[in-house]
Amino acid sequence: SLGCFSTIKTTTITVQPLPIFSLGPTSPTICLNSKVVLNANGNATSYNWSPFTGLNSMSGTTVLASPTSLQSYTAIGSLNTCTSSAFITVSVVPLPNPIASTLKPELCLNDLITLSGKGGIDYIWHGPADLMYAGQTVTFVASNPSFSGTYTLTVSEENGCKASNQVGVKINLLPSADLLISQRNGCIPFTSYFKFNVPGQTNSTIDAYWQLGNQTFTDKQFSYNFTSAGNYSIFAFYTDTLTSCKNKGMFFVEAYPLPEADFTYEPKKPVEGLDEVSFINNSSGESLNKFNWYFINNNGYRSQNENTSYLFNELGEYPVAMVVQNKWGCADTMTKAIKIESDYNFYVPNAFTPNDDNLNDVFLPIVRGIKLYELMIFDRWGKRIFSTNQVEQGWDGYYNGEPAKQDVYTWKVVLSTNSGDAKVYTGQVLLTR
Repeated sequence: SLGCFSTIKTTTITVQPLPIFSLGPTSPTICLNSKVVLNANGNATSYNWSPFTGLNSMSGTTVLASPTSLQSYTAIGSLNTCTSSAFITVSVVPLPNPIASTLKPELCLNDLITLSGKGGIDYIWHGPADLMYAGQTVTFVASNPSFSGTYTLTVSEENGCKASNQVGVKINLLPSADLLISQRNGCIPFTSYFKFNVPGQTNSTIDAYWQLGNQTFTDKQFSYNFTSAGNYSIFAFYTDTLTSCKNKGMFFVEAYPLPEADFTYEPKKPVEGLDEVSFINNSSGESLNKFNWYFINNNGYRSQNENTSYLFNELGEYPVAMVVQNKWGCADTMTKAIKIESDYNFYVPNAFTPNDDNLNDVFLPIVRGIKLYELMIFDRWGKRIFSTNQVEQGWDGYYNGEPAKQDVYTWKVVLSTNSGDAKVYTGQVLLTR
């Protein structure tokens, strides 16, 4: 205003652009104790993050965030000397609270394991021996001792967040015993002996009993007499008194039926050396397949036919035995005494008619089974008028070439049988013409 002046000076101002960037991912949500990668995408040359809560680093294009609750993070990007900022909020979903339980924490081998869970919508079980099951409640057989141990339940909630809990299961082994039997099968009647030995029997904690049908045997050993054919199941039950675990063993016993031997024979009164006796099997029983006949007087002769025959050469009483056997090897014997009649026989007619009509013309006694023979004819005064020692020769009613008169005559027969017995017979015969 007074007219004074100074020289004008000019200054150049350069305006740098602000950095441009964005943060991702969009609306990140994590499960508690999980991490999320936060990244900055833009032209800034460096980034600084705050606050430090839940971050693995406060600088860098990417950082790991693991907050324990809802958390907002601010990133300041720098380009030359200019800065700009952006923020991102991480939501945190709390973990589910799983509860794992078992119906029976201590059980016996081959019992059912039942596992139950709560606190989620999806359930996965992992256990010993690489077991894995899905479901809120699972049931399976403890078929192996390796199933004993810790079972881990992993549950998931609506957002997929997972948490785990554990439960223990102990599997006790079943008690063991050595079961012994003296005879598993046989022909009735037979007796079988049963016994079981417990390992470490001196300090044994095992109680046991047997059961056969509706009978119970409480001793560690017993015997049983099988008198009826059939199939029998014998059970041995034993319990470990410490664990209450039970086990059982079983025997099958086959009792085979016994046949009943019997036979008949014909004729009922066989004659020595003449009548061949037929023996007919009359045995009863199931699956008969072997027949053995034994004869005493035959120098060891035997037959294996179901029916057989035999000729007895001499009189007497002979035992004949038949042994019958079924397919199981069970046998029975029947012995009967066969009475063999003598082949000796003697018959004398009481009249004859020597009139040359070829009917009853000769007086001829009928004899059989003799060694020596003599026939004599006497008249009423005791005079011998005929004699012969030939069995085939009879009296033709003649004496000294003349016909004997019609009368009653006395005859006498002296003989000895094949068995050596001497016999004398006398009688009368009527001669008529």
